[in-house]
Amino acid sequence: GLFFDIKAGKKALLVTSIRTASCPGAVATRVLIYTCKGSSQSHESNAEHWTLLCTADDLSLPIADVKNVTNISNHEEHYGELPLEEPLFIDKGVTMGFCVMSNSASGIAVREGIGIHAGKPSSGDEHMQIMAGVLITAPPL
Repeated sequence: GLFFDIKAGKKALLVTSIRTASCPGAVATRVLIYTCKGSSQSHESNAEHWTLLCTADDLSLPIADVKNVTNISNHEEHYGELPLEEPLFIDKGVTMGFCVMSNSASGIAVREGIGIHAGKPSSGDEHMQIMAGVLITAPPL
């Protein structure tokens, strides 16, 4: 599973979609999305901490442009939408943990590199922060 957190800033957030890509060589995959109250950190293998939000079978996502990573954030066509059955509300200053599980090792692209560390902001602005989590290749939940 791929774990990450979203923390709302000074105002509440309404998360209407989560967009990502797949790795080269990916095939249609089954995806499960879990959420938890608070951070995902230290709860990666605690099934009681997580609630299944939604599932998708045979999901195909655009292939990440791994040779040109700096341009991906500027091009919507490089991302596909993970299924959310309904928008998620995150109150101001609150953190919500996420786990995205896939039955394919290449089904979900993972951004990694210098300066990206679990528990630390990997992107965001004054409205929200996305904190990187860990990647567990065996089913954690």
